[in-house]
Formats: sequence, structure tokens, C-alpha cells
Amino acid sequence: MVAAMKGKDAVGKTQLSSFSYLIYVNMKAYVLSLIQMNYVVAKLLEYGANPNLVDVHGHSCLYIAITKNHEHIIELLITHEGELSLSDYQSANTLCQIVYDGDNALLQRFIKAKIQVNASDYDKRTAAHVAASEGNLTALKLLVEAGADLSLKDRWGNNVRSEAVLSKSGRMLEYLDSFGEQ
Repeated sequence: MVAAMKGKDAVGKTQLSSFSYLIYVNMKAYVLSLIQMNYVVAKLLEYGANPNLVDVHGHSCLYIAITKNHEHIIELLITHEGELSLSDYQSANTLCQIVYDGDNALLQRFIKAKIQVNASDYDKRTAAHVAASEGNLTALKLLVEAGADLSLKDRWGNNVRSEAVLSKSGRMLEYLDSFGEQ
């Protein structure tokens, strides 16, 4: 593909450099749109827009900002009392999937927005159960710092420590032992 782009365009630039310039311009436009988006969101909130309306999928503005990693907008929405507007079941499914995927940065953003860290799914498993079963010590630490209850049992009677034993995660067990017998 690069070999096919070696010709010259109308102004004498190689097609490859024109392509690079196009990428550069698009990136500048993207950054400018983010800056303008921050300004627009700030103005809407300043004029009394409701930060807690949800779209047809049940997602609030805060939920969307978190999933799109728009830190400044997350801060604005939290400052203006924006909420995730998730049920316990939705919170559990969201957190369990994030922990399973190992996306600890996304987990931190949801925790910052005060997601219900002890919410459980249909099997009564919490994100802490998933973190222990997957050996994701970083996620478990984040959840504990946010108030996760390590003694909650799933429908099979397993708590977080039981999951760590089943997953044979030595570092996880050492960490859990620091809390005493669970």
C-alpha cells in the first residue's frame, strides 16, 4: 500500500505526506472537538441542564462519559450531581465485566462515580468475587478501598477468599489474609 502512495499530488507533495497531513488535521480537529465538547457541557450544566437524564439504552451522561474516558466531563458531571442511574443488577453486570476484562482504569472511573461496589448479579456474585477468581489483585484492592464487602457469599456459598483459594492465587490469598479470617 505504501509503495502505491509514492506518487506526487497536485502541489508536489508525495501522497504519503499528504496522507500524514490528513491524519494530523483530523487529530487536531478531534482535539478541538473535545475542547469544544467540554465547553458545551460546562455551559449546558451552568444553564441548568439535567445531568441525570438517560438515553434510550438507560445510560446517563455520566455513564457515557466514563465509558468514553472523558475525564473533564466526568468531573463536571460529578460536580453537578450527575449519577450513573444504574440498578443494582446493571451495576453488578457492569463491574463484573470490567473486572473480568481486566480494565482497571475503567474500574477506577466507575468507582469515582460511586458505583455500587457490592451489587451482585443473578448468582449473587460481586465484582470482588470475579477479581478473586480471575486473580486480578489490583481490581480487588480498588474494590476494597471503595468499600467492597469481602464476606458476601454467592449462591454456591463462596465468599471472596473461597474464590481466591479456588483460583490458587497466592498473592491474592496473602492480601486477603491481611484482613484476618473471612
